[in-house]
Amino acid sequence: MSLGGAQTIIKAVFEKLNDDPNLYLFALRKKDITIEVDHPNIFVFDSTAKYSFAPLKEMAKLIREKHISVLHCHLFRSEIFGYLLKKFYFPNIKLIFHEHGQIVGSDLNSKVEDAAYVGFKKVSKSTADLGIAVSNAMKEHLVERASIPEKNITTLYNFVDLKKFKPEDMLAQKGVYRQQLGIAETDFVVGFAGRIIRRKGWRTFIDAARLVAKENTDIHFLIAGNGADRDDMLALIDEYDLKKQVHYLGYVNNMLAFYAALDCFAMPSHFEGLPMTQLEVMALGVPLITADGPGMDEIPQDGNDALYMEMKNPADLAAKINKLAQEPQLRSFLCDNAMQTVQEHSLDNYVKSLYNIYETLN
Repeated sequence: MSLGGAQTIIKAVFEKLNDDPNLYLFALRKKDITIEVDHPNIFVFDSTAKYSFAPLKEMAKLIREKHISVLHCHLFRSEIFGYLLKKFYFPNIKLIFHEHGQIVGSDLNSKVEDAAYVGFKKVSKSTADLGIAVSNAMKEHLVERASIPEKNITTLYNFVDLKKFKPEDMLAQKGVYRQQLGIAETDFVVGFAGRIIRRKGWRTFIDAARLVAKENTDIHFLIAGNGADRDDMLALIDEYDLKKQVHYLGYVNNMLAFYAALDCFAMPSHFEGLPMTQLEVMALGVPLITADGPGMDEIPQDGNDALYMEMKNPADLAAKINKLAQEPQLRSFLCDNAMQTVQEHSLDNYVKSLYNIYETLN
């Protein structure tokens, strides 16, 4: 599968349930950059075509041969295939659509794509047996924008794998990026990670870095990720003359090493489904600054285990960064509470909830 939040969820669940022979994963196409999934029942359609319906027959064959009773679809194209399979092949199969955030708007700011997605949701709502929303905000958007009855949607928050994201493992890699970038141990480092696209708030992050850098040259900014706006972001860093303090790392495979370099993490997104990154930094004890927007203000609470920033407000983000840089006791307070908060959002608890959902459908 390709990289992304939905794919990360699926990978973690399947590897957690590696010994369950009744689970099957079908990826609709090949991608250039992929993540591998360690499970015996993995199927990938041998094509890179994005809009082809060719996988439909192969999926139908798999469902028949394996007597699959629940079809759990992640992301738009998969939902289209699920709809067609139930409508024309398997009327009795239980169909689940898992909403990760597209109901709020298109990542590419495409009105056409957004209208197509919302229209599909309205057309398919009588065919799908259940909608899973990754946050209450996404549930509300499904009700408001797609007119799906609230009783047909359940909220299942995303999770963090507490066995993978352990503070002690992160600390073992603490010096990796600081040494590479020439950042002193005494300097304060702020992180941003995600796709470099408009809704992730990268411009807010760079604008805030510019404000902070005017007052303090000992604060550095690390950016991990790739995306359509990459060149625009790099051009803005050049325009602001921030290369000494803003470090772009590109795609980072070892996120523990990235997190280990940070003194706080900023999430200035315009909206999220329910961000995995948010839970990861909380589990690792990295102080979190998060926008107060949809999908981001449901698990962390302002002043308790995170600091909220006003969405699209670089000055507010800069003020919160300066506050954390100046108040180590506040950082410790937020981190201690955050590590307690995420305990209930573990992978183990997620899998139990997921199985309960499947059982209620059968």
